[in-house]
Amino acid sequence: MAELSFVFRIVTRKFPVALWLHTPASPPDDEWKEACKVIKATPDLMRMRMLICTDGGAPNMMQRTEMNVGVFDGKGFKSVALTTQLSNPIKRGMARAIMWTNPWFKALGPLQWQEALTHLDLGDDVGIFDEFDELQSRLPTKNATFAIIRDAIRARRELTAT
Repeated sequence: MAELSFVFRIVTRKFPVALWLHTPASPPDDEWKEACKVIKATPDLMRMRMLICTDGGAPNMMQRTEMNVGVFDGKGFKSVALTTQLSNPIKRGMARAIMWTNPWFKALGPLQWQEALTHLDLGDDVGIFDEFDELQSRLPTKNATFAIIRDAIRARRELTAT
């Protein structure tokens, strides 16, 4: 059995938010198809947001089409990928390709997590990142992007506590 390349869960705020944690590996087709089924079955689907922490793993063109067209009927949806991989020209190109099919998508560095929350209409809901701890426990490897975000949030919490 292959190691997991991603895990996700849906949490509810004012709207559903799909949280994704990706390793550097691309998602296998069968796992991606199953994830798309779960997303499509979510109540209030058209208000859904997606918050992704990735170490480089991303859906391929066919998988993106399955999500954008098969799940969201070609309508854009607010989504942010936080990643350490934006210095990689191939990964930047993939992010641009996603923006062409979903203009509500943003790719940001891990220290731009506050901008991600704003884009997703989550305000200052820093606690949403606590939900990623459970996702991290399900992955075989540590997600470096999430580790940077978690450390930055801990530092912020320590500053505000003093």
